[in-house]
Amino acid sequence: MHQSGAMQINVNQLTGVTLTAKQKRFLRSWTPNIALIGGFGSGKTLPFCLKAVLLSLYNGEGYAGLVVSPTYQMFQRVLLPTLRDDILNKLGSDKDGGKTLWDHCHFSPSKLSLTLPWGGIIYFGSADNPARLRGLNLAFVGVDEATTVRDFPELAISLTSRLRRARIDPKTGKPLSQFFVCGTPEGLDEVYQKFETPPIDPSKRQEWRDTHEIIRMATIDNPGVPREFIESLKTSLSEEQARAYIYGEHIDIGRGLAYYNFSRDSNVRDEAVYDPAQPVHISWDFNLSPMSCSVSQVYGGGPSGMLVTVDEISINKSNTKQVCKEFIKRYGREGLGHNNDIFVYGDASAVVGVSNYDEIEEWLSPAFMGRIVRRVPNRNPRHASRLKASNALLKNANGQVRWIINPKCVMLIRDLESQGLEENLSKRKDQKSVGGGTLGHMSDTTDYLIDRNFPFKKISVRADAGTGMVDWMSQ
Repeated sequence: MHQSGAMQINVNQLTGVTLTAKQKRFLRSWTPNIALIGGFGSGKTLPFCLKAVLLSLYNGEGYAGLVVSPTYQMFQRVLLPTLRDDILNKLGSDKDGGKTLWDHCHFSPSKLSLTLPWGGIIYFGSADNPARLRGLNLAFVGVDEATTVRDFPELAISLTSRLRRARIDPKTGKPLSQFFVCGTPEGLDEVYQKFETPPIDPSKRQEWRDTHEIIRMATIDNPGVPREFIESLKTSLSEEQARAYIYGEHIDIGRGLAYYNFSRDSNVRDEAVYDPAQPVHISWDFNLSPMSCSVSQVYGGGPSGMLVTVDEISINKSNTKQVCKEFIKRYGREGLGHNNDIFVYGDASAVVGVSNYDEIEEWLSPAFMGRIVRRVPNRNPRHASRLKASNALLKNANGQVRWIINPKCVMLIRDLESQGLEENLSKRKDQKSVGGGTLGHMSDTTDYLIDRNFPFKKISVRADAGTGMVDWMSQ
């Protein structure tokens, strides 16, 4: 319990969640640079927000701190409700009516600041608007979901340079300042580089070790997370993704391969053939050499769904008309006689004016009895998110294969087997082929389809253990 004037700050009032040993370690630590890294639902946001409140309390009146979200929308949707509803509205009481700590605070939406009853101020910012973060003299800085922040190294340098004014601890003689972050691993990301990679110069390594700390948490260690949630994660994630998103490990996912979960033995199967009872899903990449189109069928959706890629069309120095005519030849009246619906996917950049998709509909509508349904997003998904979805479909953490491919899809198989990532650790696919030429046009087509039917989604869960929080400050 801590007291400031009439206010009493009692952590036992935070009902509905139990702090784990690692969360308490994060809150107690005074290491100048500290990261709390964990899987989905492992419980990062609440201790992150609570640390900001406690650092403000310890520094006291006249000192300010800053908390940064990746975007302003994430601040509104996640950070502010956690800080207000899960912490400040449950903390503190006084003798004039039992008001909460939030009742004694002043939040300014225009200044994006929170003035606490002891006179400390917490400013809020977003990484997508760094200009507003300049000119502050701060006692502490926190970055929420730091692993998703673009240009994190530059942001970290800028923010730590703001740590100019903190109260001196009378016991240690050191300033009560700290740079702290939380997040979920994204490969060997830039947070990993800052907190896990020591300096090259051996003379600086001990000082670095003394000033940097990383605490890892697993989703399975959170007592408030239902077992069904863990199982659903394992179903929708690949084995290596599970190491990151469940166990909080920073790993080199793929080790340079874009489709690291692809295996000819597991994913290429003779039984991946056209089923006349099912709709056909065709997806396009409009590069002229080659113009590429994959043909698939989708069984179910979500974590229990299955993708079967039955065919591909790849024509060099081609155009939309030629590929449409080839598709009609194979699946129209003179071919397999497809009479079900056709779903169309592909490169969003082709949706301009009278688009390639208008031309596709003009050619296919007279040739088929079913509907022609366009499923093209306004913009293409990022390479990183669509690769996560594709790899989880190739094989998930439970060892289930949910994407099988007909052996005649040689261009797709070549892409899945050979395509790497730019500079090995990049999140973008490298289109250069070792033997010359380009890779990735056919795999792009399946990526677009997978992103619409089996998208990678960051999953969150609000911990609810049903017991009071242990008072970490008294233990």
